[in-house]
Amino acid sequence: HRLMKGRVLVFVQFSALAALSWLAWTAEPSAPQYVFAAVVAAIGALVLGRAVSDLRSALTVFPEPRVDAPFVTSGIYSTVRHPMYLAVLLIALALCAMASSPLAWTVFVLLAIDLRSKYRYEDALLADRWPSARDYQREVPALMPRFR
Repeated sequence: HRLMKGRVLVFVQFSALAALSWLAWTAEPSAPQYVFAAVVAAIGALVLGRAVSDLRSALTVFPEPRVDAPFVTSGIYSTVRHPMYLAVLLIALALCAMASSPLAWTVFVLLAIDLRSKYRYEDALLADRWPSARDYQREVPALMPRFR
């Protein structure tokens, strides 16, 4: 049951990204839309690159932690619990800026709901596996870093 839930959440995530990519590809964005999208996508790519680098062997697209994976709380994970989901949302925001349609924004909202469900499910699984995860989850925000 758990594996199926994770697979469905990932399927919805990638389906939404594919739909947004298609909508952006077929749109004719203005120069300001294109510049905004490029900046936001670049930030998303940087966040994603750092998250992948910090996770290393623990990396998986599924919310279920790998059996042999360590619990990662350093690097970008000391600032945000789910930087990969933040990166996906930033890239999706860039695609929406390019597509600039009600359908694209609807897909974006569905993606955001899916990712919220995915990170809450992942948080529960991490807390089941590593008791220290609950303290980490209380201290570190899920998506938006706290700037001090």
